[in-house]
Amino acid sequence: MTVIAQIQRVTAEVFGVALADLMGRSRVADIVTARHAAIFTARTLTGKSLPDIGRHFRRDHTSVLNAVRRIADRTKTDADLRARLRSVESRLAHDAPGYADRARNVEPLP
Repeated sequence: MTVIAQIQRVTAEVFGVALADLMGRSRVADIVTARHAAIFTARTLTGKSLPDIGRHFRRDHTSVLNAVRRIADRTKTDADLRARLRSVESRLAHDAPGYADRARNVEPLP
C-alpha cells in the first residue's frame, strides 16, 4: 500500500466517510472537507508533486492546490479540523512505524 493510499484510508476513517467518496465527485460538505484534508495531509507529509497527488485522487493539480490552501486557511480558525488532522497524523505514525522519519515538509499545526 502506498503512503497516499494509507493517508486516504486513515482520513476516511477519521472523518467517517467512505473511501470511495474521497475519489468521487460528491460536493457534500463533509465529504469535500475529508477529501481536502486527505489531499492536504498527502501534500504536507509526502512532499509529492501536485500532479502526482492529483492522480491518486482523480483530480488535476489545480484542484490539489485549492484543497491545500483551503485546509491551511481553515486550520487557523477551526479547532475541530485541527484535531482531526492531528488524529490522522497520529494514526499514520502508529500504523506505519518510522512514518514520521519519512515525512517531509511537515509544519506543525497551530
